[in-house]
Amino acid sequence: MFIFAGNYKKINDMKKIILGIIAVFTAGSIFAQTKAVNTSLTLKGESFKKAVLTEKASGDVIYYEDFDANELPAGWDTISYVSNWEFGASSSHLGEAYITYTTDQEQPKDAWLISPEITISDTVTNPVLMFDVSTSYYWLVGNNTDDVTVYAINYSGDSTVIWKEDDSTLVVNSLMPWPYGNFSWYTAKVDLSTFINDTIRIAFHYKSNDGVGGHNGVSFYLDNFLIRDDYAQDIVLEATLPMSYGVYWYGIQSFNQAWPYTVYRGLALNSGAEDLTSVNLNLTITDENGTVVLNETSNTFVGGNTSLVSHQRDTMEIVSTFEPDTTAEHTYTFSFNVTTDPEDQDMTNNSGEWTMMITPNWFGRTGTLTRTLSIADYSGGTSGDLMGTMLLMKNPDKADSIMFYLSVASTIGTSVQAFMYEWDNNSGDWQEKISSDAYDITDADTGTWVKINFNTDGFSENLSGETWYLLALKFFFDPDNGEDIRVGINDELGMLYSQNDDEGYKYSVNILLGGTWYYITSGVPAFILITQDEAQSAEYVNKDDAKIYPNPAKDNIYVENNSGATIEIYNLIGEKVKSITNAKRNATINVSDLNSGSYIVKVIENSQIKTAKVNIIK
Repeated sequence: MFIFAGNYKKINDMKKIILGIIAVFTAGSIFAQTKAVNTSLTLKGESFKKAVLTEKASGDVIYYEDFDANELPAGWDTISYVSNWEFGASSSHLGEAYITYTTDQEQPKDAWLISPEITISDTVTNPVLMFDVSTSYYWLVGNNTDDVTVYAINYSGDSTVIWKEDDSTLVVNSLMPWPYGNFSWYTAKVDLSTFINDTIRIAFHYKSNDGVGGHNGVSFYLDNFLIRDDYAQDIVLEATLPMSYGVYWYGIQSFNQAWPYTVYRGLALNSGAEDLTSVNLNLTITDENGTVVLNETSNTFVGGNTSLVSHQRDTMEIVSTFEPDTTAEHTYTFSFNVTTDPEDQDMTNNSGEWTMMITPNWFGRTGTLTRTLSIADYSGGTSGDLMGTMLLMKNPDKADSIMFYLSVASTIGTSVQAFMYEWDNNSGDWQEKISSDAYDITDADTGTWVKINFNTDGFSENLSGETWYLLALKFFFDPDNGEDIRVGINDELGMLYSQNDDEGYKYSVNILLGGTWYYITSGVPAFILITQDEAQSAEYVNKDDAKIYPNPAKDNIYVENNSGATIEIYNLIGEKVKSITNAKRNATINVSDLNSGSYIVKVIENSQIKTAKVNIIK
């Protein structure tokens, strides 16, 4: 894995966006709970609304609500002081309950969403509450002063805290990972065995303190509220990931930059009440015609387990090489599935899927994006700051342009400028490689893909192989006047160039705020590098075909494996400062007369060209 050693700060060092802590209620582990009284909300007798229930066998549903209607479901209550819960389709799910926050920093937010009365009879063995949730346990702008807390409230009005979005113990006990990905969908499962032979209501409480604000958007999504007697056997495939030599995933790859896939992983969770001793992960890769190009099965756990005990998760792994065909355009589908013996009682959560495109000259990290990103989302983010995503170039290439999806929430008349940066191991920092002119956003640009050409000069566009680059946009807008520029795919577009897995949003984002780089992992904007068409020809060769060293150099640069080649050295403004023709197989170039700085070494042999960046120090 590529590790930065430069001047980076984790996003946790930054101030967070809205949402923090309300009054603290004491509760033990979800699997051994104690009760605490919440005096801020009392629900007794007449306030309970009866849900129609029947006694069920193991695994059957006791109560379910999908929130698909655009209104408060029957039997549910809301209590709102400021702000309110909303219902209907607002994200990638068909419908959900959600609550929003705004830039209004004057009013605290306080809203309750309360289920109908639900009786858990003594015939139920393992009652659980399950709900799908998409939120953040930390926030990227403003004070950490909000919270979402879930209570179970019995008929007497006693309340128990059973889940809280930033309580690591409660989150882990609900079988969600900690830390979990920001604004990715997860299913929380909370043990309700404490409430057997009891009548309860489940209350979701959203609260923020005075002065919290800074961004418009949804802060908490809730869907598929379910109470059931738990399954005995239930394996869940929580996440999947195809990987290329630790480079991970590129949703669009060019002919010249196509990485082979070597490792495929799936995160399996035993969500059932019984241990599982036979678990298998299967991967099938098919092309656009449905032709199977790889089919592998493995029972290997990365953590060394041979089985999964109840409520345990571990990563399963398949090791097998898949080389994408780069002679034509393709769309490959990676289909994962996990199975058990005895057979899983719930087969709806056993699979995951990724889609990868092979194109002539597109290269980028695209994925399933259900929200957008802006510099304004981050504390201190303002005009002139920059956001980008990293690409590891496999082979030398030539940059042509950047393509990105511009949300309809962007302000007309604002501007962006495209950049590519090259990682410098010596300085431990990004160095500017190429840029575009400023691009003014028009009404026709919003809600679509926008392409910006780089300013090429025959030199700056040359990209080295086996080198990290940062594909980025600089934002020019006035946040004080309500302007914003938002990049990424939101509800206004179907999942173009994407895979059907929430993991697609969990790539790194690099942000330059006030001259300081920050490296975060909460999401990636939909940036695509377009390379020049001629970069796909045999003109370019891999670095391994010739060796250029040392780097950095002081007095001499040595070039091996290039008998009869022409070797040229350029400074960063494109001036040729050294040239050797008909070089020996192992050539020595004296650079003692050159000033300290970065130079490009170009090796030309038999109509093939290789370039490499070398730093000279004195």
